Amino acid sequence: MQSPCTVIHVRRSDIKGHYKRKYHAIKEYVDSMEALGKGKLHENILLLSDDQNAIEEAQRDYPNKNWMFFNRTRFRGTEGGWENHFPSGDPKTE
Repeated sequence: MQSPCTVIHVRRSDIKGHYKRKYHAIKEYVDSMEALGKGKLHENILLLSDDQNAIEEAQRDYPNKNWMFFNRTRFRGTEGGWENHFPSGDPKTE
């Protein structure tokens, strides 16, 4: 883990079953953080997410940032996942 860092938590897996929840793109999180920090978003960003798409989106859209995340099995937002809390199939790794 490198510091200083900004931490962003993106929760998406339960959107599929909750139709009133809005899907937020990584850009929305980054824009909000930059506005709050007056343009001083750290280069190191710890991304906590239950959605593999969020990880890939962050790396694709902001390759100049050092995205840090836990290397684990995740659902993809369109698959849902909230009803099955163990995407890896192994509760010990979750």
